[in-house]
This record gives sequence, C-alpha cells and structure tokens, in this order.
Amino acid sequence: FSRPIFLINEAHGALFCAFLVPKRGTCWQLSNFVAWKCAHIGIMTIDQMANVILDNVTVSDSHMGVSLNYFRSTNNAQSTIMNSRIYGSTAASSCSDSMACRTMTKADTFGTTCGSVFGTEYRRVGVVMPQYLNRAKTCNVDGGLPVC
Repeated sequence: FSRPIFLINEAHGALFCAFLVPKRGTCWQLSNFVAWKCAHIGIMTIDQMANVILDNVTVSDSHMGVSLNYFRSTNNAQSTIMNSRIYGSTAASSCSDSMACRTMTKADTFGTTCGSVFGTEYRRVGVVMPQYLNRAKTCNVDGGLPVC
C-alpha cells in the first residue's frame, strides 16, 4: 500500500465531504477520516485511475456514503474498504431537515431538491458499487470532454 496523503481529517455539513481527485499511479489512500451529514456523498471519486484504499474511515448520515468511479480501459482497478464503519441514519439525523432528500443534479447544483438516482424511496445508501467506465466524465481526463 502507498503511504496515505490525507489522514486524521473530518468533514460534515457539505454536499460532498471528500472528493478524491483522479490520480495516475498505483494507489490513492484515505485514512482516519470521518464524513457525516454530507447532503450528497460522503467519500467519492470520479474518473479515478489509481486503486483506492479507504482505511479506518467512518461515514454516516449521508445520502450516499461511498461512491467510487473509475476510468480504465479494463476493470482491473481495486477498491478496498478496511477497518471502517459506514452507517445510515444515526441520532445526528433526528431533525426533520435531515430526513429530507437533498441531492444535487445538473439543474440543481445546490441540492435544494431530491434528484437522487435512487429515487425518493431511499434516503441513505451506504456503498454504491464501483463503476468502471471506458470514457471519462470529467475534463482533463481521457483527452478532455468536448465541452467543459
């Protein structure tokens, strides 16, 4: 495993609590991190090219706890979650505002409504299974998008 770049951090009350920027190389590690009450996603990456290790992370009270998306021509990227805790709703989500879905979409970048890909039936999703894409979703990866 590679040496962690970020460790012993906490984020809460944001749309995204941790965004792992796409990295060329073998490994991206996030250790000793706490993300809670993230309106959209606790820990995420898009167009990731390195393997991702989440070690000793805690995610709770977020619409999606962990969402890892890879850009690779093959599906040989690895996601490892170890020594971690991923909770749905805890006592921190007892007020009525915490029970309302507030996820962002292209049309609602502030997350004032529920634009969840899971629909309004699911308030919390712990881990979204990794996606392996052969085309990038972001600029500056895969030669860039036609419009950024």
